[in-house]
Amino acid sequence: MANTSAVASSGKLAKPQLRGYAQRYVRRHLIGAITLSMVGAIAWKYLVAEPRKRRYAEFYSTYDVAKEEARLKSLGLYDNPFPFDD
Repeated sequence: MANTSAVASSGKLAKPQLRGYAQRYVRRHLIGAITLSMVGAIAWKYLVAEPRKRRYAEFYSTYDVAKEEARLKSLGLYDNPFPFDD
């Protein structure tokens, strides 16, 4: 009887709102996931991809293939299976 008096004194509990709960839950979390993924993609683009593109462009602007091939040959590290002698 002691338990019933505690429930009675607190009043009638409201029913939980379950209709449409799954849709609200999914919508809220889907919006959050899409937002976070967009923020992550933009951060990756400007913090990783763009600096990498700049470094590659800078490297290849001064890169000389013939000079590098000659350097590797002089070190004995380059062995071309199809030699092309002019």
